[in-house]
Amino acid sequence: MHLLLIIGSLFVLTLNKKIWTNKLLIKYGIVLVLGFVLFASLITWSPYRCRLHLPLFILFSPFVALVFSKSLPKQVSYLLAILVLFLSYKWVLFNSVRPLIGENNIFQSSRIEQYFNTQRKYQKFYLDEVVRVESNQCKNIGLTFQNSSFEYPLLVLLNENYSKQIQHINVENESQILVKKDSNSNFQNLSNDCIINIDRNQLKSKDN
Repeated sequence: MHLLLIIGSLFVLTLNKKIWTNKLLIKYGIVLVLGFVLFASLITWSPYRCRLHLPLFILFSPFVALVFSKSLPKQVSYLLAILVLFLSYKWVLFNSVRPLIGENNIFQSSRIEQYFNTQRKYQKFYLDEVVRVESNQCKNIGLTFQNSSFEYPLLVLLNENYSKQIQHINVENESQILVKKDSNSNFQNLSNDCIINIDRNQLKSKDN
């Protein structure tokens, strides 16, 4: 929907030369288009690409609104706005991840529950690991992730009072060159330390 509105506004802009006198609008549109091209060329693939598009879509909103309001009759602009609201209500109100109304809406679900809306298989394992860490009074925690990058909820659960040191260990990907060797983070020599290993494949097999 966002992309269709943006393409439509650019098409309308090319037809309505009266808007071209608005130099600020034209410059704003050019910067946004160049920003989109630069973004698409630098990040050719990413699992979070759709999420990263959101700032550009938001920045395009005033551009789209101004182009349509200056080019279309008021009645058409109003109808278009109503149509957009109507087409978006399902995703705004009833989306499966953060519903505003209905069962398990964001007002009735806790913060922790919402973290796991799309990754339920992690919830019990993460909560159990937090209990283990607390019972062992761990202050220095090593994390290893295999086939997974779902770490933010675990970081929040582990360090709610900011009293623990959390660090990735046994890093094997390209970022291993950035790992700093710190004598204060020697997990093997500290009796109160814990290591948590997260393997998505094992979690999946347990669920099944």
